[in-house]
Amino acid sequence: MSKRLFRSGESLLKLGASKLMEKYESQVKRVNARVSDVFRVLSDMRSMKLLMDAMNNPQTKQVFMSTLPEDKRAEYEKAQSKLAEVVKDLSFTRDTIACNTALGSIGVRVADRELNKTIKISSDKSPLGFDVWAQVKELSLNETALKLTLKADIPFVIKTMFSSKLEKLNQAIEQGAAILAQLPYGSLCQKLDDNGWNDKTLEA
Repeated sequence: MSKRLFRSGESLLKLGASKLMEKYESQVKRVNARVSDVFRVLSDMRSMKLLMDAMNNPQTKQVFMSTLPEDKRAEYEKAQSKLAEVVKDLSFTRDTIACNTALGSIGVRVADRELNKTIKISSDKSPLGFDVWAQVKELSLNETALKLTLKADIPFVIKTMFSSKLEKLNQAIEQGAAILAQLPYGSLCQKLDDNGWNDKTLEA
């Protein structure tokens, strides 16, 4: 009897430690920008620094907030405030974003690029492993299709306990794609050039 209970308990532990690959996809968004500009901005992590600096400008922030649904604006403000409390010492390179948190140093890195087609961004030293793909496709000279896909290794026990919260990842990836579709890609490319970040050899 005790052996049977032990085997049963061992099976439950294995099940709790097992991971499930979850996939979340956005709808395809239309971006009013050249595919080369969209690809360049999304594949250079220093673009995020430019965006964060721009968000410190009240006028820019007001324009950004106007792109969000009214019921999501307070939610965004709250999330931004919490993030500022948790994330410290952000650093950026062309391929990485790193920061310090209570869990230690974590970040993301560009794992793969296919010129003017796909950027794969992977977690780095994160307690939750995930990959994000940004797919772009030229529709016309100044119009690009954009789609985001998130795949995450979620432990079974976390999925069971927080299933309702994890369902919000679908909304998050959709909102993320909607925000990216509104970015001023031409201006961001110019700012990358102004900072001397003009490495356009993006196949590596």
